[in-house]
Amino acid sequence: STRWPCPPRFRSDAAHAGIAASMYALGIVCDSLSERGAARQWYEQSLAMYKRVYGEDAAHAHIAASMHALGNVCHRQGECGAARQWHERSLAMMKRVHGGDAAHPSLAQTYGMLAQLYLNDQDFEAAARTCISWTACHQRLREQGGRVDPAEEQVLEQVEQALEKREHDPRYQRMQRMRAKVARRKAAQRS
Repeated sequence: STRWPCPPRFRSDAAHAGIAASMYALGIVCDSLSERGAARQWYEQSLAMYKRVYGEDAAHAHIAASMHALGNVCHRQGECGAARQWHERSLAMMKRVHGGDAAHPSLAQTYGMLAQLYLNDQDFEAAARTCISWTACHQRLREQGGRVDPAEEQVLEQVEQALEKREHDPRYQRMQRMRAKVARRKAAQRS
């Protein structure tokens, strides 16, 4: 197996979005080769440089994507608490970038990861609340002519099935009403 080197620490004060994008791409390569430690370091370097480029407190899609990638790699490393924190930070930033009620695939993906992490932590209230937002995001995507990933739909159904045990929970009932509304709109669009 090829061992990818961990990224060098850049000592230059120069910051460039292209360099940060290359670091991010190297993180993707390492992650796809199951070199999680190296992937994590590349994503961390990417995030740090994007923050230097756009500003420490700036809301930018590239910063949110780096946070999302860090959440994914932490999840694969079994660090669910860290994954949850990265995805929560990523979601907050994506909402600032795209708008809280935006129909954006990145928002849908992050809602999905968080719902699964909350469910794994048996935080059923947070999982149900996140599923409501996830379903609403899917609905807005469809209304705007966007595509919802079928695999994501399957995961949403699996999370909902796990939450069925919480049938009397008001948040779960709200999620069910939202799903019924989406189903009616889908049926109306087919007619």
